[in-house]
Amino acid sequence: LVAAPGFESMQMKDMQIESFVDIDNQDLFQDGQIRQNHTVGGVLSYMEGDRTDIIATMPLEIRDLRLNVHQNMDAIFMNTRRFMKGMIPIAILVPVLIALIGFFIVDRIIRSYESKIEIQNQIIAQKNKDLTDSIKYASFLQNSYLPGRKMLEDLFSEFFIFQKPRDMVSGDFFYADRKNRVIYFSVIDCTGHGVPGSLLSMIGYGLIEQALQVGSEMRPRDILGYMAARLPESLSRERTAANTDGMDMAICCIMPGEKKCFYSGAKMPVILIRDGEILKYDGDRYSIGMTSAMPGNMFTEHEIGLKDRDMIYLFSDGYIDQFGGPKGRKFMMSRLK
Repeated sequence: LVAAPGFESMQMKDMQIESFVDIDNQDLFQDGQIRQNHTVGGVLSYMEGDRTDIIATMPLEIRDLRLNVHQNMDAIFMNTRRFMKGMIPIAILVPVLIALIGFFIVDRIIRSYESKIEIQNQIIAQKNKDLTDSIKYASFLQNSYLPGRKMLEDLFSEFFIFQKPRDMVSGDFFYADRKNRVIYFSVIDCTGHGVPGSLLSMIGYGLIEQALQVGSEMRPRDILGYMAARLPESLSRERTAANTDGMDMAICCIMPGEKKCFYSGAKMPVILIRDGEILKYDGDRYSIGMTSAMPGNMFTEHEIGLKDRDMIYLFSDGYIDQFGGPKGRKFMMSRLK
């Protein structure tokens, strides 16, 4: 718009301009400062509404003429809206693209880790299977040298065995056999659990067999003394405070013709039930293999006269040491009785 001072009214975009501000009326400008030969910002007010437009004015070389540049706010808002509408798809597309790219990157990383984890799981599963198969076979071997049901039926008119290893193999085992008309039976608790305990149990079983072959009628105290002397040799170790491998053991021998039972124990008792009464015989206070075992056969032997319907129980501490109940306490000997 090019206008000369003195225009009192003009029509623009169907709106009547109430007043036209020229350069000579500086006090009517609502905003801006006037500097010679510089653009000045001002406003146009309309007869209707309170909306204003922007005007810039600049003096021309021709005297008393000025160049007035008018920018309608509707155009500004329209262009702004058009620009914003054009930016909306970009504003939506950019985060979506970033999200998709991030998703594919994270997905690729996760798949890589999942693949590695799956490989490790397969390795662990295979090793676990190999280990489990080995332990199962070790359990089969351990059970194969224990007395079978047929042997036990030949030795006793009534009997029961309760054996429940914590693992598939156990350090607790039992022994029963007849040598020269004497019936020997024993319960042995080796140091440790699982595989270590089961390996020590095989050594213990072999030592019992060796002891019974030494003499024609070995008594329980003799068997314990023999094992106490030979166990360190079997383990190829000297008796030192650091060596704790050993075994607790209760062993009995019955001479059926004499109705007598001889018992010796290494930290393991035996219980006799007769006519509803519980009789408990305690073993000595040291284990087979302990450094405190003195030279020679220091184990005590108890002679028990037998009557009809007597019941003899041998057991390891695995039963009485079980934790349970609402307070998580040990089962204890009193409850076993």
